[in-house]
Amino acid sequence: MLFFAVCPIAFNMGEACAGTSSRIGAKQPKKYVDKYLKARQRHARFGVAGIVPRNAGAIGEANYYRDSYSYDGRGLDSIMRLSNPDLTADKIEAYRRHITEWAKYYKLPPLLVAAVIHVESRFKENAYYLGNAGPMQVNITVHRERLKKLGVAVEELKTIEHGVHVGCNILSECISGSGGNYVRALTWYNGAMNPGYASMVLQMYAYGKGAAKK
Repeated sequence: MLFFAVCPIAFNMGEACAGTSSRIGAKQPKKYVDKYLKARQRHARFGVAGIVPRNAGAIGEANYYRDSYSYDGRGLDSIMRLSNPDLTADKIEAYRRHITEWAKYYKLPPLLVAAVIHVESRFKENAYYLGNAGPMQVNITVHRERLKKLGVAVEELKTIEHGVHVGCNILSECISGSGGNYVRALTWYNGAMNPGYASMVLQMYAYGKGAAKK
């Protein structure tokens, strides 16, 4: 079953949250660059997804900056392959790229984003259920104003890039509004529709983290 994304203010007051959207267009902090460089020095000897191996050259360098927000290139792949074995290599690459990009932008753990997508849509970007669309099942009615502020058309929610973007925007607000409590944040994201929702997401999150360490 698929669930729709709301957020703390939306759940409590029937309105869509808008606080996080003010960060759109802001200049990326220098600390991200520093984090990338430190991670590269620390992990350069490994040849896993998202980490630049020694002598990787220009292509490896580009891949590193694409996926290097954390160590979880391998974890993302593991979640995707378990969630939807029919995903093509191109789809896996697109999900990995956009999850990493928007998780970095909104300061979210990429594996948590992937875990939400697993529960919401099994990585089917064109999923639609009772007014909820895209890989992160954003509720079109609740978040219509948010979509306008983010410059995302309703039909674009069914694309990997924009569906992940809007879902991460909402999830970021939920986590911020919950004081960093993932259980409460995920319950808000789901609109309290399913009491077991947070548990399902966190189980997949833990699976991804375990796979990333192997």
